Amino acid sequence: AGALNPKPRNFTVADGWKNGRKPSQIFKTLKEGVGGMPAFGSLPNDDRWALSHYVVSLGSNPLKDSVSDWVAMGIDPKSDGSASAEAK
Repeated sequence: AGALNPKPRNFTVADGWKNGRKPSQIFKTLKEGVGGMPAFGSLPNDDRWALSHYVVSLGSNPLKDSVSDWVAMGIDPKSDGSASAEAK
């Protein structure tokens, strides 16, 4: 990994997250890609959510999504609670 440019992300470090490190922000990064990282839009939403939460679990002091984060993604937090709703 030392020869890669750019270097792979260190998920345990809180600084330097381009789209943020909340689950919804990681979901967005997976869905849309960022910089040289391709989008993984072909992954089912449930898989992207699971991967987002796994990535969050690798760091210390994980951030949680707020109601406004859910609303910004087009997810009604008062619905059945399904995280698999299609994000905008």
